[in-house]
Amino acid sequence: MKKQIQLIHQQKVLWGCLFLLSILSLYLLLNQPKTLVQFDLKGTISTFESDIAKRQLTIEQQNVIIKRFTQQLDITLDSYSDEHNLVILVSPAVITGLDDVTASIQEALFIALSNKDA
Repeated sequence: MKKQIQLIHQQKVLWGCLFLLSILSLYLLLNQPKTLVQFDLKGTISTFESDIAKRQLTIEQQNVIIKRFTQQLDITLDSYSDEHNLVILVSPAVITGLDDVTASIQEALFIALSNKDA
């Protein structure tokens, strides 16, 4: 009888441990740490400014385009960060060793801006 009680107790402890491991695994799966990456914000803005300078636009037109660009840049950075589970740092804040996602973000930004033009 005592062995049966011990066996039942061991089974309860085992099931409890399995339950806790399952909960921990689920938590870790859902809360994966974010990866740090870098983005060349200054270069992106410089490229945009160069493009604007080449066009024959009034000050009002420039202001509209600049506002749309800055709004879409914020949206693109936020969505890219969320979709890829990233923390995006500007390049000057990084000494070395982080992946550069500038080209990917610029492409997503260009596509978003092009879609708004259509």
